[in-house]
Amino acid sequence: MEPTVTEDNAETSNETSSVIQVPMVKDTMSFDSRQAARLVDIERRAQTEIKRKKRKWERQVEKMRSVEPVRPMTQQKGCYVGLHNFLV
Repeated sequence: MEPTVTEDNAETSNETSSVIQVPMVKDTMSFDSRQAARLVDIERRAQTEIKRKKRKWERQVEKMRSVEPVRPMTQQKGCYVGLHNFLV
């Protein structure tokens, strides 16, 4: 049987009331044990997210290391851009 809460309105002369259904679930956990379980779940999800972001970061770093950086034209082998003024 679901418990009900009755609200009495004593301000009016009719003495009206309404019934509100409040769903309740009874289990064996205390408030402290429920909070501890929630904290463990939050910490587990946070660790999972940290590991996922670290793997993503490591992949990005490895990708950047594998790509040869583009050097400016003046530093490329066989390029004499900017030097022709000195050779004249």
